[in-house]
Amino acid sequence: RVTNKRDYVVQMTKWLMRQETVDQFTAYLDWQLQRFGEDLEPATGGDEDNNNNEEMSTTTPMNGDEGSSTQPIPVSTHILPSRPSFKALTVTTITRTFGAMNFLPTLTQFLRLDIVPANGPIVSEWDRFHAYQRLSIPYEKLPAIHMTNGLDHIRATPPTAPAGRSSGAVGKFDTVLVRVAGDANMHTQGTALEGLQVTQLQFIFELPRHLTIVGKPNQLAYVEWFQPFCAQDEVFQIHAVTRSYAGCVPRSAVIPVSTIAHSCHLIPKFGTQVDRSWSAGHVLDSCKTFYLNSWIDMYTFYKTRNPLKV
Repeated sequence: RVTNKRDYVVQMTKWLMRQETVDQFTAYLDWQLQRFGEDLEPATGGDEDNNNNEEMSTTTPMNGDEGSSTQPIPVSTHILPSRPSFKALTVTTITRTFGAMNFLPTLTQFLRLDIVPANGPIVSEWDRFHAYQRLSIPYEKLPAIHMTNGLDHIRATPPTAPAGRSSGAVGKFDTVLVRVAGDANMHTQGTALEGLQVTQLQFIFELPRHLTIVGKPNQLAYVEWFQPFCAQDEVFQIHAVTRSYAGCVPRSAVIPVSTIAHSCHLIPKFGTQVDRSWSAGHVLDSCKTFYLNSWIDMYTFYKTRNPLKV
């Protein structure tokens, strides 16, 4: 059935758009068949191999034999959509919509320490920022678990209000593991979590042109920190984390997106009773203590149980 006879115009419009898309793709395939002729299969296979190799060489520096378990883990390039999801956002909009309460102070501190020289331009409340609602990181090839490709999608999506037939949606601000420098954590030393710390990703953006300097990162993220990992739970053998606060406000920072290792999943510490007021959209703000879930997927389980770094 094409329609259930409700909102007929809306449904038929969408159906026609899909049909046009299928026709366009069919025309493209016909053009490819005419172009390559009988040599289509070997040519396509060769092009795919070359494209995959080229993409991996630009996104993931390879280190020797990929099947060797003794090689250090490569650092993946972080992929953003080709076009910003939100354009020309004001500081007020960023603060209100994405919950980035300390966006301007943390960005100013980051620029002064890492990017803009002392006599360079300064960020102000009148600047506008392009933002993204998703960051993708290629998974490392793991022959041990038959994993050869895929992307780790990380979201920083603001809530949407109800409108028309839509009931709205809560914000989705994923938690991630970030590479940090500084004092070693004795609870993770020598493990896959060494040098990593949990943060909640609130806002993904790029610097405006007048603040961009060649050779310096311009794709940044506003994050809220968790405390360093505590000792492993003796029963579950997983690490606990808690929110990090500066006074009554979550401790936050602006970091390059390249320092994000990959996403992570936190399990609330429920205790003897479950708080009925907790919901998916607010549990990270309501609960005090969380456990790092190393069983959320095969990749996370393999990496967190491996002595090599994530």
